[in-house]
Amino acid sequence: MARPTQASDESLLQVSVRLTVSARVRWLVGGFILGLLGARVDLGKVSEALQLLGF
Repeated sequence: MARPTQASDESLLQVSVRLTVSARVRWLVGGFILGLLGARVDLGKVSEALQLLGF
């Protein structure tokens, strides 16, 4: 009886670790994409401001 519960506990640990890792990876990728989009928007605003100033 002790072995099956231990095995199930280990599998639960592996599943939870995989879920947390995938969640962190998704969060990192999402933050990276948002950062790139934000940088693009900022660059667009800067270029627009430079054009308005006549550069």
